[in-house]
Amino acid sequence: MYRRTTRTRPAVAGDPGYGGGDTLFPTLCGGPPDLRRRCMALCAALLLCAAPLPVLAHAVLLGDSLANKSLPSGRANRVRLRFNATIEVALSSVTLLRTRGPATNLRISAGTQPGTLIVEIPALAPGRYALRYRVLASDGHMSDETLRLRVVAAP
Repeated sequence: MYRRTTRTRPAVAGDPGYGGGDTLFPTLCGGPPDLRRRCMALCAALLLCAAPLPVLAHAVLLGDSLANKSLPSGRANRVRLRFNATIEVALSSVTLLRTRGPATNLRISAGTQPGTLIVEIPALAPGRYALRYRVLASDGHMSDETLRLRVVAAP
């Protein structure tokens, strides 16, 4: 049983009522075992609260509907881009880049699920192209990236 004593000096191992155990913090955690458990639980809780939490700061592309990064030529196509955050469509853009010729801004719309964009791609001749997207996530952060693709002759 623990006896409460008045001390004028810090407790050390061997003192009556010290309880033994941890000598790193003898006055803080040197009481009876239940007090030490409470003290250690409090310290662990404070450490968990102080640990940095992950913050999602940018929209990250999770997937797209480009099969093998290629599209058939001679017809319009729709490409679905899926992000990890809700996208502000009115403040986002997708541009078609050609190896030769001018860049073209493409029409985009919101998909049926949050974080999904539908990109309308016009009929293109066979060749190499790129889609450069710049999207605004609902948390206010801009993200941009370029997806490379090929347009192949339709069978």
